[in-house]
Amino acid sequence: MAKEGMLAKLDKTKLVNFAQITPSLLNKNFDPENQYSLPYVYGLTGIGINSAEIDPKAVTSWADLWNSKYKGKILLTADSREVFHIALLLKGFSPNTTEDKEIESAYHLLQKLIPNVQSFNSDSPDVPYVQEEVLLGMIWNGSAFRAHKENPDIQFIYPREGVIIWMDNYAIPKNAEHKEAAYKFIDFMLRPESAKEVIETMGFSMPNEGVKALLEPTDVNDLTLFPPQEQIEKGVFQEDVGDAIDIYEKYWHLLKTN
Repeated sequence: MAKEGMLAKLDKTKLVNFAQITPSLLNKNFDPENQYSLPYVYGLTGIGINSAEIDPKAVTSWADLWNSKYKGKILLTADSREVFHIALLLKGFSPNTTEDKEIESAYHLLQKLIPNVQSFNSDSPDVPYVQEEVLLGMIWNGSAFRAHKENPDIQFIYPREGVIIWMDNYAIPKNAEHKEAAYKFIDFMLRPESAKEVIETMGFSMPNEGVKALLEPTDVNDLTLFPPQEQIEKGVFQEDVGDAIDIYEKYWHLLKTN
């Protein structure tokens, strides 16, 4: 949107709580210097597992999802980029590739995974785990955090190849009529108190330096809610692939229909 001239440049002097943002989540490739956006929530896509049915020690890699003993027991998110991300990673390609041949290669690997897939779910991926409709698969860390609260057997695993990292952001449309109100809203959401409400409601990590002081110690020390720095460094951020998204969508459609 910024490249298309649809977003306003942000005046950070209007944000009293700007300093609350975790520095390591600023200045990402999609918006250097955060001229047009600021992080709202961030999350990881890793492996969810029902530890009552499958030994977590037996699952350490994305490749383990292909094991035939998990036929009909796996959940994948309903997101072409995320699903292709894990296959590209296993093939040794960049998860943000724009090369048709590499994406096609990932597609052929994913075809072998389909017999294990029980469902594609990005609406409420925690629910099939809690209801034991699936035992293993992809899950967002926030969904895993919520699922674990309901069923302690549901755990989140960091695959050795690295997690998928994504971020939702604040931005203001260039032609917005109420820019001052938008700044007030963003500043309100940057308060630690607001971050606490989001964490306790949604379960996703908040890039907020002051929020931990307001949370229960069990949540502060939860490695699913607050990922270790080494896992952040190992993970790969999803980036804009431009027109190559059409290639992903072509093979995604084939994957789900053939």
